[in-house]
Amino acid sequence: DGFYPPVTYPGIVSASAFQQAIIQGLEQHGYDLSIITDSDMQSGIREEWSHNDLSADVKIAGIGNKLLRIPAKTIYLNRELIKKDYFIGCKAVLAYEMHLPYLFTMRKLKKKNPQIKTVLICPDLPMFMDIDARKFSLKKLLTYLDNFITIRLLKYVDGYILFTRQMADYLNVQDRSYAVIEGVFDEKAFDFSWVDTSYTPRYILHAGSLHKNMGIEQLIEAFHLIEDKEIELWFFGSGEMDNYIHKAAENCPRIKHKGFVSPKELFMYEKAATMLVNVRSTLDEYTKYSFPSKTFEFLASAVPLLSTFTSGMPTEYKPYIYTIADNCPENIKTGIEGILKMPEKERSTFGVKARHFVMNEKNPMKQSSILDELIETLCGMEN
Repeated sequence: DGFYPPVTYPGIVSASAFQQAIIQGLEQHGYDLSIITDSDMQSGIREEWSHNDLSADVKIAGIGNKLLRIPAKTIYLNRELIKKDYFIGCKAVLAYEMHLPYLFTMRKLKKKNPQIKTVLICPDLPMFMDIDARKFSLKKLLTYLDNFITIRLLKYVDGYILFTRQMADYLNVQDRSYAVIEGVFDEKAFDFSWVDTSYTPRYILHAGSLHKNMGIEQLIEAFHLIEDKEIELWFFGSGEMDNYIHKAAENCPRIKHKGFVSPKELFMYEKAATMLVNVRSTLDEYTKYSFPSKTFEFLASAVPLLSTFTSGMPTEYKPYIYTIADNCPENIKTGIEGILKMPEKERSTFGVKARHFVMNEKNPMKQSSILDELIETLCGMEN
């Protein structure tokens, strides 16, 4: 079909997993896909590859210099488009992330061939996710300029895949073609073999970015209030809260900072946990524009998940999560103790239902059908 999916580079695990699952789903729907990826390594290097032994895919290296990265990537991407004549016979182009080089490339495509339909996948809004931009004045200025240019380039986007409904309000695209896909769960990426937990300690598991806005301080405070003094609290990942967690672990040996492990190993730990937690604040504005990607593997583990229910999360998830109203320590404590006191059979039944939900309702075929419908709608419109 001359269809080209996400323009991006292998990076954050959750982003890569989403892209792979969407590509898999679109191919199941009969799309003939080719991929252009880019990286920050070895400036100017171009490699041909294939993601399925049939496609003609290309990896283009950008440049490591932070100041030159955006213009360099834009130049290399545009050069590749001209070289391979993607303007001819192309049905639609997808880009993953609201990133300037991809938006400039979409503008180039639209100017060369207005018939091409462009779709931007927005996993989050950069203006709310860049924590460093709030600290350093230079970074804040550069982020402002990036956002200023980004908003103006969005006029070359025909349709959007948004991770939350509220994104449409912020971007003011309610009258444009958009659909919400908060993520995709691909069971092929996970090992569902049984885990023997009889010889492991009982532990509560938190995984993901360890930043200040993740409720880590409140979780640790709540943990100290729990009556059960045999349960442990394990953290996986890294971030600005690393030192805080290490210090808490020094004062309380039942708190463990496990750092980074492979996705496969992490899922083994998740399956063996007593419960999983995600206690972001419900008041932070960014939660309206973000879906916690760890939710998929948490639910797939069949281990009970205790979580605040932020406004960016669709209500269809609520029956499969033990929710608390907010992340104040007392509420977290009450939620944890409530799950600990439940009969094992009840916790197990609840977890299995959650696993079936993500496997049956959020798999690549189902989620990509939403994208397929959006593309068909766009291509059926008159220019």
